[in-house]
Amino acid sequence: LGNGDQMVSVQARFIEAKNLINNAIELQKTQQTEEAKLKLAAALELCDSAMVIDPKNAEVYVQKGRALLILNKIAEALACFEAAIYFDTENPMALFFKGFVLHYIADYEEAIKYFGKALEINPGLIDAWRYNGNCYLSLEQDEEAISCFTRGLELCPRDIDLLLAKGEICEKLEKKEEALEAYTKAIECQSSTPDPYLKKIKLLEISEAEFETILPVIEEAVAHHPQNYELHYAKGRALMGLSRFEE
Repeated sequence: LGNGDQMVSVQARFIEAKNLINNAIELQKTQQTEEAKLKLAAALELCDSAMVIDPKNAEVYVQKGRALLILNKIAEALACFEAAIYFDTENPMALFFKGFVLHYIADYEEAIKYFGKALEINPGLIDAWRYNGNCYLSLEQDEEAISCFTRGLELCPRDIDLLLAKGEICEKLEKKEEALEAYTKAIECQSSTPDPYLKKIKLLEISEAEFETILPVIEEAVAHHPQNYELHYAKGRALMGLSRFEE
């Protein structure tokens, strides 16, 4: 192959590997673990063959690192992300994923440095804002954490993980109205999980809200999640508070 054809071949392998990894992530969400492993193995083969043609391609190292990360091969994944940064110091995804690994192994201060570098290059990386906020949270730098979650929500106002994270830290800082606003927004964005309901109900109870205020929230939650015992228990508490003992 000529140089141009070789680059096209590398790009094709990179794209196919990326798609296989994304497919594997979706398969894992539905517990199709073995099928996911097959996709990841195929992605790794594509990355390795692309590296033979272009051993300095940072994007290929990032994809190989992603596949290894999903397979829980942390040290090998980190080596790939470091190689990607070596070949392209301005690659935001390589910087993000190195930060992600550092976050995973609880090296929060170092992780913040890499998330920060990634966000300087691409401030639109929502996951970087989320994990950067989590790092600050782990270091008990709460205001910095809120700032990260808020920036992420400016980019994606309907991100459930960011809304819940912001609600939890606001609750910790006794910013109850802001926490309630975040949980309410999370419910509006996605009622398919009980977590936002449970967090909002718990906060209303802690805030000593009137049972007449709490019960409609619980009833809405139960309508969406009739099998969730925590919601039924919460409804029982509210009904007792209203002296509706038979119910």
